[in-house]
Amino acid sequence: MAAEPVNMEKKEKNFCISMENSGDGLSKDEMESCVCRLLETLGISWQMMHHAPVRTSADCTEIERELHTSGCKNLFLRGSSGNAWYLVLLPPEEKADLRALAIQLGEKRLSFAGEEDVKNILHTEPGAVSILCLCFETAEQVRVLIHRKILEKETIGCHPCINTASLKLSVRDLTEKFLEPAPVQISDAMFIEYRRRPDAVEPGLYISCTDPMKGMNTQ
Repeated sequence: MAAEPVNMEKKEKNFCISMENSGDGLSKDEMESCVCRLLETLGISWQMMHHAPVRTSADCTEIERELHTSGCKNLFLRGSSGNAWYLVLLPPEEKADLRALAIQLGEKRLSFAGEEDVKNILHTEPGAVSILCLCFETAEQVRVLIHRKILEKETIGCHPCINTASLKLSVRDLTEKFLEPAPVQISDAMFIEYRRRPDAVEPGLYISCTDPMKGMNTQ
């Protein structure tokens, strides 16, 4: 997969999304700017590269090698009730035991969320799902489960909510400045449940990005 040269410098993006224009939705460049501005606000440094669109974990191997980091599987799941949502982060080599995880979560079963669910809940598109989508998930209805093997790594690769760019982030920054442990943990020792920190979204940014996928140009 051909990729653009890696820019290992911290990118400064112009952030000029106004409340008046937010109803028209965000372009991919604006979504990227939105995420990078949030990371800057939280004091989280990043490294970024742009590349051709990726759709699967396998597509990310070359990008992760260029960024000198490791990626993860981002599984967006729906509970049996239809109104419970879970974002599960797994190392690439791990397989998801959805039946066992459903039992731990008190669900009859877990299934993969559909394309419309990804758009309506995480406000992105399939292939671009990442932990950073929580900055657009204003209803706070998604529970986040991170595998312990990911938490043992120094850095992680993820998309800035679009599949034509990838970020390298510090796992410690991510779990201390963007996320916080949930007050109640599931009994599965391999996962830690997190939620987005209440202060992890800049107030003006939060309002401007309420519906980022509306009218978004995905070409």
